Amino acid sequence: MFNHLSEYIVKVPGVLSPSICKKIKDGIDEDVLMKLVEIQREIFKQYSSVLIPKGLFEDFDTSSYSFEFDQIIASENDDGFYNIGGVDTSHRFLTFMFIINNDLFNTTLNFPLQKTTNICKLGDLYVFPTNFSYRFYVDLAKGEEFMSASLHLCFVVDN
Repeated sequence: MFNHLSEYIVKVPGVLSPSICKKIKDGIDEDVLMKLVEIQREIFKQYSSVLIPKGLFEDFDTSSYSFEFDQIIASENDDGFYNIGGVDTSHRFLTFMFIINNDLFNTTLNFPLQKTTNICKLGDLYVFPTNFSYRFYVDLAKGEEFMSASLHLCFVVDN
């Protein structure tokens, strides 16, 4: 099911249909969001059992987490670098990034510190840790658009 791109970055090809991608692009509704959550839930079970080292999250209950949702729209005017974690996002621990608009398949997603580059395709899912070392850039092919929708898993911390 996974294409391992690096130690903790995986790609799951074609998890979203073109019609779901169009719905997300046009404006997400509750039904579509629940579809993303269902996909996330199933993939997270597999990802966490295979890739998250035992004891890494022993101070947190990874069966209890919240979500944050956002989108990236890359344009030729951007420098292309994105940091999914950052200011006010330190509670995020894993990102599920769905590619919802890349029709010509020449745009690449690049994680320089992990030395991995991958062609993004409509409906693909990338799962990766949400910290600065997983900063990535989009190498936008001429004439292409890139849009993604991300669900970020967040630790629930009791105060």
